[in-house]
Amino acid sequence: MAGKGRRDNSDGINIGARSFLIAIGIIFILMVATYVLTLVIPGGEYARIADESGHTVIDTDAGFHYVEGGIPFWKWLLSPFLVLGAEGSGTIIAVLIFLLVIGGVFNSLTACGMMNYMLGKIVDRFGDVKYKLMAVLIFFFMALGSLVGSFEEVIPMAPIVVALAVALGWDSVTGIGMSLLATGCGFAAGIANPFTIGVAQSLAGLPMFSGMWLRAFCSS
Repeated sequence: MAGKGRRDNSDGINIGARSFLIAIGIIFILMVATYVLTLVIPGGEYARIADESGHTVIDTDAGFHYVEGGIPFWKWLLSPFLVLGAEGSGTIIAVLIFLLVIGGVFNSLTACGMMNYMLGKIVDRFGDVKYKLMAVLIFFFMALGSLVGSFEEVIPMAPIVVALAVALGWDSVTGIGMSLLATGCGFAAGIANPFTIGVAQSLAGLPMFSGMWLRAFCSS
């Protein structure tokens, strides 16, 4: 017998054609806006040198200088495909394959009824303390973004959290807030994010992850 907060979760995990087209439209608008900004905003870069330890840091004496901005139209048009062949694209390809595999597993679990069964068990166990469960999930996803630097890696988890939120009596927006939004907030705070704080402090020649207490205070 499912908890009294349980509801049919099918409306929280299905993506219709309209939602898919809206998502594609938003991505296209962002791509167009980005291309226009490359032609409007002047390009620039900081000069970099190797320090005594052999690490590449910003040359404070040479400083900042402008470079020619803009990208060819054909490169912008083919950018979704060119990025797959760029240096360091292995992570992107791995994430795409991961999404496909997890999506297939998720659909299989839903089709055979296993997903509903697992959600029912979770609702039975945590239905009376669902707000504490929400806090734990939000903290978990924030920690992934803030400490590990995860973001797109948690996308496969979002449908599961959305389905759980609907089963607990909330809506799909709450599920997105518990997963993707929490991860984004943690990523932005970057207490020990190796992809933002780590790279930036390495280039600036600062001690790795210095000022962590201030970022932890801001994220709280």
